Amino acid sequence: MLNYSIYPLEMILEDYDDFVPEYEEVNFSNGLTLLVERSGKDERKIAKIISSDPQDYLRPELQPGSILKSVFYY
Repeated sequence: MLNYSIYPLEMILEDYDDFVPEYEEVNFSNGLTLLVERSGKDERKIAKIISSDPQDYLRPELQPGSILKSVFYY
């Protein structure tokens, strides 16, 4: 990792060790399972796709880093 900053590395990584993400699995009726991370009150960020269908990995709305609203999984 390269870090070009005027701030010391200790200041940038100050709380890095304290970060513990909370993951949960979201199961859909078609057999698709997503491992998501809570990123807000009503939002989840996709961390991993778990599916036996190769087409699920090509769907742009399911790519890791995409945000899911609560409407989709509740």
